[in-house]
Amino acid sequence: MNENTQFKELKLNVNKTNMVKLCKFYFHEILNKKSTDFYFHKGGSFFKLECGSYEFHLSVCIGKVRLSERYSGVSYVVAYDDLFKFDLVKEIN
Repeated sequence: MNENTQFKELKLNVNKTNMVKLCKFYFHEILNKKSTDFYFHKGGSFFKLECGSYEFHLSVCIGKVRLSERYSGVSYVVAYDDLFKFDLVKEIN
């Protein structure tokens, strides 16, 4: 069996705009919030987005991207397609 497999190295490319869109997609209770209601912070290996009483964390754990809301304990593994849909990753050349 001859398979020609190419692996691409990807890097997280997170900013306030695409993280707000991702959080609104996964957490519908913040759909009516304006972009100016959010505060974005990059802290080492994770990204944090705050809005009122919500605090969202985006991090990589064992090769998966996890989105969680700190106070509710709700957590999602972000679907691979959603990483590209919301421009959260870029290919490293």
